[in-house]
Formats: sequence, structure tokens, C-alpha cells
Amino acid sequence: MSDMFNEIGIPSGYLTGESDKKTRNSIQSQLLKGEIRFIFVVDLYNEGVDIPEVNTVLFLRPTESMTIFLQQLGRGLRISEGKECLTVLDFVGRQHSNYRFDTKFRTLTAEGTKSLSDQVKTGTYLLPRGCFITLEKVARETVLAHIERSLLRKNVLIEKLSRFEDDAGRELTLKAFLEYYQLDLTTLYSKSSFLGLCAEAGLCERVNQEDEKWMKKIVRKIGHINSISFIRFIREILQTRDIHSDNREKNMYLSNLNMLYYSIFSKPIQEMGYSSLFYGFQELFKRKWMVSELLSILDYLEDTIQFIEKPLNIGFECGLSLHGYYSRDQVFAGLGHYTPVSWSSKGKMEGVVYFQDKKLDVFFITLNKSEKFFRASTMYHDYAINDTLFHWQSQSTTSESSPTGQRYIHHNEIGSTVLLFVREFNKIQNISQPFLCLGTARYERHSGSRPMSIVWRLDEPIPGGYMKKAKVV
Repeated sequence: MSDMFNEIGIPSGYLTGESDKKTRNSIQSQLLKGEIRFIFVVDLYNEGVDIPEVNTVLFLRPTESMTIFLQQLGRGLRISEGKECLTVLDFVGRQHSNYRFDTKFRTLTAEGTKSLSDQVKTGTYLLPRGCFITLEKVARETVLAHIERSLLRKNVLIEKLSRFEDDAGRELTLKAFLEYYQLDLTTLYSKSSFLGLCAEAGLCERVNQEDEKWMKKIVRKIGHINSISFIRFIREILQTRDIHSDNREKNMYLSNLNMLYYSIFSKPIQEMGYSSLFYGFQELFKRKWMVSELLSILDYLEDTIQFIEKPLNIGFECGLSLHGYYSRDQVFAGLGHYTPVSWSSKGKMEGVVYFQDKKLDVFFITLNKSEKFFRASTMYHDYAINDTLFHWQSQSTTSESSPTGQRYIHHNEIGSTVLLFVREFNKIQNISQPFLCLGTARYERHSGSRPMSIVWRLDEPIPGGYMKKAKVV
């Protein structure tokens, strides 16, 4: 590349990992003085080198690692006097059919209400202030085609697994694989189990297909868990293979066990065909590969947690934590509404469930509603006003004078608790999304009747990372 640029009149130099310190300093000095316009590098300048004057970066060979991609991009992001912008030219994508445009764009953009495909189609990206991405028509079509093609097909994952140790230079594990290729559990387990994919890559023996389906269902239920206490509870059960509550805090233990049960099974014990809870769990324990893989998943989940867990103060012990993510079944299990021996149809679809024995109102709120999943009468207007005030609209039949309306307004005086769970979407890629536990809230004010528009004051602020999603107003 250096020779070619020099031949066409663009002064250039090059460095490799074998270049000595004197050569490196000399080439860098020539760039700063304007004697050369480009430095082509191999295995260098990923990190640890600052040349603020650099205003153009060329990507000339692929990298699967998003960490390295960002490090290389960062070489041009330093501010320098007279430097208006950074120009990035990526020459790799058109040459490699498996080039991951999706991971590159996800690394640069923020999570939000629009899918990556929609952001590319409309040219409206979720970027920090002052940043923008512009794609010419042909480039946009190319990127979209790559994104649709590389939404991680199964054969692509198998190929990545087969060459992982050569590409990454380290031992293949679930955690290492997900981190190196910037994948998430949902993407991986939408195709197969980790061991199942490894088997198809010729790295181990094949597993039973029915067990693999079961494994995928379990991961859909636990892949969102961000509660360290719950993760450690599950880990202890899997490691000890003991589900008895001897010498433990019984209420908290049973709450966590209920949550774990409905993370593994979908119905009460007898409906699943097991004679007891013990025999139900034994069906999992005897599948050693599943236990091993679940333990690896728990390690990965614990390493990715980015918040400090707080207990949920609702007047009784339960396994739910403030700002934890839970499915509806896990919420009901944690509150004791579902147990391994029985469950109730109450609350399976409702947006609000009142537990009279506990004097507890549980709100399940979906922020971005779709007519596909919600009737016109249930398209409520719910959003965060700020990090402690949340606007919620009741069902259309609830008046301020009704027993339900009065319970909302006077919950504090009558000793009733309000507990909010929020999620952005009902489903993503046909997978039901978990709810974020916003914790307890107190009545602040309301307006209207049938429906009532109520403002709740949260006892704990909404996490900063979630505010962008919650303020859909």
C-alpha cells in the first residue's frame, strides 16, 4: 500500500510489529511534519499511540473484534487545532461476504426504539450529539443487504466457532466466544445451544435435539437476569444439586426457588408430568452438559452486570431486586403467586394485578405499544416525566370514584403498596421481553377519569441508562 501510494504521488510510509523504535519515531515525525501523508501499519497503533493530527483512517483488512475496531477508530478521534472532522474509509466490507456491518453499526450507535435496519433505511442513527453517519444510496443498499444476510445465520456461527482459536488466539469458551465476536445470548440461542453449535462445527459430540430445544427455552428465560443474588442462588443449586431449604432463610429461599422453577419449567410439577419437585429438577441435573452450559451462562451474565443491586422493600421477603429484569412468570413466582405445585390464571395478561392478601398492586407497563399486541382501548399513555416521576394511564373503565381508582389515590393511607415493572417492547424478534423492576411508587396526582392519568413518584430514581427508553413522550 505504501509503495502504491508513493507511485501515484501521495507520500507514505509504513510500519509493522517488527519495526524498531527508531524507525517508528522517524515515520511518526515525518507524518507530523507533513513530509508524508499516510502511515500504513500492521499489528501496531491499535492502542497506546496518540497522534491527534490524524484526520483520516483507512480500514484495509477485517477484524472480528469490536474492541480492536474501536481502538483503531480511536486513533483518529483526538481533537487537534485546525482539525474539523475525522474521515473514515472502510474498504473491507465489499470484499468479504461475512463482513459484520451489523456489529460495527451497533458498536457506534445506541440501543433504542428503532432497529438497526430501520436506522440505516431512514438515515436517522442513535448517535451522540455532534456525530452523524451518511451513506450514499449504493452504500446504504450494500450495508442493508449485509445486515439482513449476517443477522447471524447458523452456518456463520458454526464457521466462527471452527476458527475461533486461530482468530482469537485463546481457548474456546462460551464467554470468550460471545465477547470476541460481540454477540449476545439471545442471538446465539435463537439458532442452537452452544454445545450444539460446537458439535456441528466438529468440535465435540452431538447432543440430543429435545434437550437442545429445552436448553434454548431455559436461556430465553434466564438470559436477561441481572441480579447477582439470583444468579448466585441458581449457581449454588446447579453445583450442589440440592433443592432443600435446610438451615436457610426459608421465605427468601422459597421465593428464589419458585423463580428458578419457572425459569426452567413452564407449568406446575404435576402438569409437567413429574411426581415431585425433586424429580423435576433431577431431569435437569442428570443432563450434565446442560448444567455445565448453564453455569457458563451464569458466569457470563454476572460479568456483564453494570448496576448495584438493592433489595425490594414491599413488606415481605422475596427474591426480586430493584432494577432487576424479570419475565412475568418470574415476577409472579417471586411474589408467591406461582409455586411449583400451583399457579393461577389471574394476571397472565392484565396490565395491573392486585394481590389483596398482600395489599399489593403490581403494574406491568409496556412503553412502546403495538396494535398487533394491544387493543385500541388498552393503548395507554405511559412514560417517564423525569427519573422519579412516572405518568401512567389506567384502563378506560377505571374512574376516580371507583374502588380501584380510590385504592390508587389512597394506597398510602390504607397501607397498600404499588410496584412498577416496565419494558420497552412486548416482543423483539418474536421473543417476549422482560420487565425492568422500577420498584415501589407513591401517588402524586391525577387528572381525568375513565381513564385516569396518574403521576407516580418512584421511591428510587430510574437508572440513567433506561431513561432514554422510558421518556417516550
